[in-house]
Amino acid sequence: LVIRGAVGNGIRVVAPMSSVTDDLQVMDDNDLEQYDIVMVADCISAAIIQITNADPDTTGTLEHLSGSGVPGNTVSNLDKVYRDDAEVMNLATHVFYIGSGVSGLPALFQKVGSNSAEELVEGVEGMQILYGEDIDGDASADRFLTANQVDMNHVISVRISILLQSITDHLTTDAQSYAFNGTSVTPTDHRVRRVFTTTISLRNRIP
Repeated sequence: LVIRGAVGNGIRVVAPMSSVTDDLQVMDDNDLEQYDIVMVADCISAAIIQITNADPDTTGTLEHLSGSGVPGNTVSNLDKVYRDDAEVMNLATHVFYIGSGVSGLPALFQKVGSNSAEELVEGVEGMQILYGEDIDGDASADRFLTANQVDMNHVISVRISILLQSITDHLTTDAQSYAFNGTSVTPTDHRVRRVFTTTISLRNRIP
């Protein structure tokens, strides 16, 4: 599961731009660094830029010139003039996946940006993600499909199911069958397993 978006508290724009090529002026002491990739938004529209000047933390000035940094800005101008009702936010990529944990059991891991992966929960054996598709426009999911089946333009919710196994084996007399990801499975061990499911509405997709 890969989630990309704005993180942390917004940094307020303190002076309106006079043209789309102007620097953004935000509050200083903001912990931003040269070449950070950030988003400026005003609840109507948003733009993603890479900061190209040094010391944005102390100056509060965010230049967004093209031809500098990696990957760099395609153009120097923004999509519109942002005023002092806008905020600047850091962007981050969170990756959640299942791997082998420290104990050797499967576990849920999280990796944020270029940081090292962190083991979150031991005993997570499976993860299923389905997308709720609204096909009749009533703001309610009519069916839940996998990513390669669904029309992403009609997705209004996400359903996440997690399969957990007990840390200890030999808890049941017989192997415990379970249903997950549309399949019935009878394991070879004697662990207890449970499936937990939650459905999340997507912001800006629900009226």
